[in-house]
Amino acid sequence: MVPSASPHEHSPVDGVPPGARVVRGPVLRALGVVLLGVLVGFAAVDRGVAWWDADQGADGGEGGKLLHPLLGWIATPHFENAEFGTQLDRYGLRNPEVPADAPPDELRIAGFGASRLYGAGGARQEHLWNYQLEAMLAERTEPDARVLNGGVMAYSTLQACRRAALLLDALQPDLVFVIAAPGAQLMLDPSAARRWVRYGPGRDDYLPADLAEGRPGALLPAVAALHRFGSNVSGIYRRHRAKFQSNEDRPAAMQRWTVSNAPRSEAIDELLGNTLREAEALGALCKERGVELVMLVLPEVYMDSDRAWRGYLRANQQGGAPPVGTPRSEPANRLEELLRERGLTTWNFFEEMTQMGLDREAHTMQDGRHWSQLGHGIFARGLLRRLTQEGHLERLTERRRANPRREPFGPSPFAVDNP
Repeated sequence: MVPSASPHEHSPVDGVPPGARVVRGPVLRALGVVLLGVLVGFAAVDRGVAWWDADQGADGGEGGKLLHPLLGWIATPHFENAEFGTQLDRYGLRNPEVPADAPPDELRIAGFGASRLYGAGGARQEHLWNYQLEAMLAERTEPDARVLNGGVMAYSTLQACRRAALLLDALQPDLVFVIAAPGAQLMLDPSAARRWVRYGPGRDDYLPADLAEGRPGALLPAVAALHRFGSNVSGIYRRHRAKFQSNEDRPAAMQRWTVSNAPRSEAIDELLGNTLREAEALGALCKERGVELVMLVLPEVYMDSDRAWRGYLRANQQGGAPPVGTPRSEPANRLEELLRERGLTTWNFFEEMTQMGLDREAHTMQDGRHWSQLGHGIFARGLLRRLTQEGHLERLTERRRANPRREPFGPSPFAVDNP
């Protein structure tokens, strides 16, 4: 007589001897616990990445940027971030909202550039260079002076020149300066490298071209939704996209390239030429409108001391850095020469960056790259010193008094309700 199978005995299972007890519940529960732990751990790492990136000064993240087909992106007009006291005006400038009844004969200075000018790294808006310079000018000029901060996070010199050109008629400045830093970011060209595909009629209906490539048009809204979701909730995804775009813009051999007297490749020449031509075009527009333009040569942070510069050169030869032994002053001086060859006026801030390098910890935020209130003060005083040299300030003031504006400000080309 064959005994009947007990309730705990089952048909043979691969790898399990006949009659052995197979217990599935506890194993599945254990697997569930492991998977849950992996998900929780991934979420924790992702939040940590997001926190770290935010702590490095990403004021606004995706909410602070608005896609733009010519510039790649712009600072969102009227964006606010209470943590850093940020209140962008209707043009996306990081300064108080400009009043509609501003004095028609006020002196107006507008600066354009990237994150150091914008005030990244966690700097509060009221501590920035434009606030400090405006206060310094208030003690010296009649009528009042207004200083406008046109910095945008991660911008190149090429983008800054294009943005300045788009805002000339709206802002009607007396003096415009554009930051030209002699590193690889100088050459980024969003018209070629950061391409966007429009998939719908809405203001934000743009999708990076690499995400749209090879996908049917009907699927692009869903792809865009996933992209927005990842950008909004995942620090790892945001970092991946930033790295992908950066690598697409500049091959590995260009990642750490810096202007110098060393021979340049054809690829570098093309990218550098794009930037120089854009600066020259801005100069022509300014001349037509009676606006003075200065290309402000601002050395990179790793050029603020001999020690930092030597370390940079040794560590980045594979990334296109200049030869070891290149003088620290050479990049800024060579860039200044290239700009002057295009008929552009330059101010070289090598002295101010060297002053900050004497105590980088005091002059930068915790990230060691973006200026603290003290650093912004050194930059503002450097601007004031050059403005007062050779009668620049008096000449600009007298010219505006003789030719007051017919209207205080023009309409914004970046209105948030524009498609």
